[in-house]
Amino acid sequence: MGTVLEKYPFHCVFSLRPLIEFWRRNVAGNIEYGSYFAEGLEAKLQRAPELLEPIEDLAVLDQHQDLLKSLMSLVFPPAFWQTDLVGAFVPFNLRPVYTSPSFKRLLLNTDGSFKSKPVMGEEAYLMGRILRAYFLILDKFYGIHRDIDYPIIQVVSDPDTGLDRYLRIKPNMRFIEVHPRGKLKELT
Repeated sequence: MGTVLEKYPFHCVFSLRPLIEFWRRNVAGNIEYGSYFAEGLEAKLQRAPELLEPIEDLAVLDQHQDLLKSLMSLVFPPAFWQTDLVGAFVPFNLRPVYTSPSFKRLLLNTDGSFKSKPVMGEEAYLMGRILRAYFLILDKFYGIHRDIDYPIIQVVSDPDTGLDRYLRIKPNMRFIEVHPRGKLKELT
């Protein structure tokens, strides 16, 4: 019998398209946010069409760090950037794409891997990923909305005190797109 990781049924890819579409719909045309900022950001987006495609290789983002920072400021207010533990990740696997300095310092190794370990164990953590994905699919394609409270609690040693810190990761699914791989099955 294989591990849950080997049985994970979904292909997850990072995409900025939902965030860019949100920006274009809700911010770009709004005079309150300033047309100078909107025009400059839109011009940069026009020169980076690859950011509207799924990003399999995160190295693509290296050449667009200023643009990424501007887009992420919609989600992570600059006023809290130095103090809050926040970040953007490849959906469902916590592979970091853009994280605050405090998040990096406390939770990430230099190679981007997590210093922390899930309190519930690797198998339960992976099962939670699968459950969250299924709930997202039920909501998107079948109109069945159910909240899931399957906490992701990580334990990490605080670099200043040496004491263990227990942190609850709260995924925000707002900018996640779900695409079927074929014909949807009917639910009875």
